[in-house]
Amino acid sequence: MQRVFVAHFKSFLSPWQVFQSIERESSQCFFLDSAGCAKNDPAFSYLGIRPFLEVSIHGKNLKVSGREKGIYPAEHFIEVMRRLLNKWKAHSKNYPFFTGGAVGFLGYETARFFEDIHFRKKLSSESPDLYFGFYDEVIIFDHRKNSYHFAVQAENGKSAQESS
Repeated sequence: MQRVFVAHFKSFLSPWQVFQSIERESSQCFFLDSAGCAKNDPAFSYLGIRPFLEVSIHGKNLKVSGREKGIYPAEHFIEVMRRLLNKWKAHSKNYPFFTGGAVGFLGYETARFFEDIHFRKKLSSESPDLYFGFYDEVIIFDHRKNSYHFAVQAENGKSAQESS
């Protein structure tokens, strides 16, 4: 079980400017922006870099890389994801925002794991059918308070990045 530590800070940079500098450091990063949300909704933008664990499906193989490694049949992705999500679950102090974990996507072709559906043969693509990065360091921008939070998930005082 990982603990979550959060620090607060201010910056003159916008979340987009912060992301542009983060993106130069890592090809595996994310930016989820909530700048245009309704007035009474929570308004947080999230930035993450350097996942400590990655899960992807290319063709018939599910690959786990980073802090753990393994190759599984793609059909087992639900079991593998459930195990990884339980293992890397963070103990949070009920923060009103995402403090780290899995961020990714399921491509259209993953419907075959849920429905009896068949797709036409497509050209080979370098893009995975599924990708999730597990992040233990997240920058959160609070659009209501115009301030930043930096969340780190750690086990025994070390982030997953430091432990690997």
